[in-house]
Amino acid sequence: MAMATVTAARPRTTSLFIPSLVIALALPLALAACTGNRAQSYGHEEEHEQEAPHGQAGQVAHAIPQQAHGNANAHGNANAHQTPTSSATPPPEPTSSLPAEPSPDIVYDPPFDKAPVATRKTPSGMIIEDFVIGEGDELTAGATAKIHYTGYLTDGTVFDSSVKRGRPPHGFEVGAGRVIKGWDEGVVGMRRGGKRRLIIPPALGYQQRRAGRIPPNSTLVFTLDLTGFMPPLPEPQPQSVYAGTPVAQEKRPDGLEIYDYRVGDGAVAKAGDTVHVHYRGTLTKDGTEFDASAARRKPITFELGKGRVIKGWDQGIEGMKVGGLRKLVIPAALGYGERARGKIPANADLTFTVELMAVEPAAAPATPAAPTPNPPTPGTPVQ
Repeated sequence: MAMATVTAARPRTTSLFIPSLVIALALPLALAACTGNRAQSYGHEEEHEQEAPHGQAGQVAHAIPQQAHGNANAHGNANAHQTPTSSATPPPEPTSSLPAEPSPDIVYDPPFDKAPVATRKTPSGMIIEDFVIGEGDELTAGATAKIHYTGYLTDGTVFDSSVKRGRPPHGFEVGAGRVIKGWDEGVVGMRRGGKRRLIIPPALGYQQRRAGRIPPNSTLVFTLDLTGFMPPLPEPQPQSVYAGTPVAQEKRPDGLEIYDYRVGDGAVAKAGDTVHVHYRGTLTKDGTEFDASAARRKPITFELGKGRVIKGWDQGIEGMKVGGLRKLVIPAALGYGERARGKIPANADLTFTVELMAVEPAAAPATPAAPTPNPPTPGTPVQ
């Protein structure tokens, strides 16, 4: 789901080297119906802001960073445009017209229509009910979670749903304030495949703010399905690791040079996978640095082999293993070609040091259904 701020989601920064360097770095990373800062990084479309995959303004606040909603002015809350009242008479707080507790008549989708297998109430006042525990490691703060969700008001009104709208799972960094407090707290401890219901008091939701169809001071009910998550990534290696002698090297017919300094021992990056890469880019001619992900403390995230980055990246990162350290010397024809881009002049050869931090395998294509044989025409003998 996307839950964090009610307003338009922040645009995904595009910065890889996409078409240009990154070609589409401009990539519609576009989620860009959202709002937010764009880091200028040459075509390494920055991964974050995946949180706003839906990025439409009409979306309900759970997925858009709550900070974005934080200002009363931003959503026309009390005091936003009112004439100041006497300091001795503060304006009354808005109250919700909805019941504080969920109605027993709410109709949930399976398995949330059954009794939970575990229930607890947190010190903050939220009720957590587990219906499917899931498998594997527990989700922790700092991990990037992917969650399908449906949000209900206490009278049963559905105000948002990634499932019913056919959207992809909402991705966000747990504990980073990208979503409402009830989500950041309530998803911790879930396992892949886990299904959980959260009953979130107003203090952990939108409080006194109106968020789309959500009245002020509303208790919120969310059913969540954790489809997967990526644990927190380690810090990138220092650039000094690329100063030694490579353990393997290759020069391809198209001019791409690949030097491996560590092979890595994790998953192999294949076309269609989503990869997370830390990098530093310099001009091959004189070593001028034009971009580095470490300065932003976030790796770039993109689908490999889909033209989201320059050709030299798509070709040079495929086949790496997680933990691998590689240097790519990319001819201009596989970079930005005749186009100048920021500090990168036209027809410039580029050198990148890259560290493959993580790989998210591409979803397996759906198996097509077997064709249904045509029934015999009436009166035709069956062979």
